[in-house]
Amino acid sequence: INTEMNYWPSEVTNLSEMNEPLIQMVREVAETGKQTAESMYGAKGWVLHHNTDLWRINGPIDGSYWGMWPMGGAWLCQHLWEKYEYNGDRKYLASVYPIMKGAVEFFLSFLVKYPGKDWLVVCPSVSPENSPAAHSESSIAAGTTMDNQLLFDLFTKTIRAARILGVDQDFVAKVDEALHHL
Repeated sequence: INTEMNYWPSEVTNLSEMNEPLIQMVREVAETGKQTAESMYGAKGWVLHHNTDLWRINGPIDGSYWGMWPMGGAWLCQHLWEKYEYNGDRKYLASVYPIMKGAVEFFLSFLVKYPGKDWLVVCPSVSPENSPAAHSESSIAAGTTMDNQLLFDLFTKTIRAARILGVDQDFVAKVDEALHHL
């Protein structure tokens, strides 16, 4: 989580080259995250929980209170898109689009309907620094606001990228449908 925040100013301060190690890390965790998505969740695409290391691990670590948060990849994809917004390089966008698409594919496989509603939610998940009940020892939740915001962002930016590149019309339709049910 701190990684995403540390890189927020890189594009807006015209230090785009400082993003290169982060972009490379995202490329690498997207690869290792495919196995995690499949083996942990039986899902397509790739996933990254709240932490990784030199070996690009992707699974939950450090305790369930924050470790079960599967939104790291969604959040990191913001940096892929932001770099494109600042440089306008379609070749770059084409190189990162499969990563964004893979993150979306994971969530399309992973989202569930909230009981009694027509909403799609991330479950299980956590609100990374906020438990659902005051003074609770559990943080496991379904459909946290932060998850919804990150998915809205990931879905809308991936749709935009696909349209810019002129690819995956059927996939865009599926993502757009899911977007309306978040």
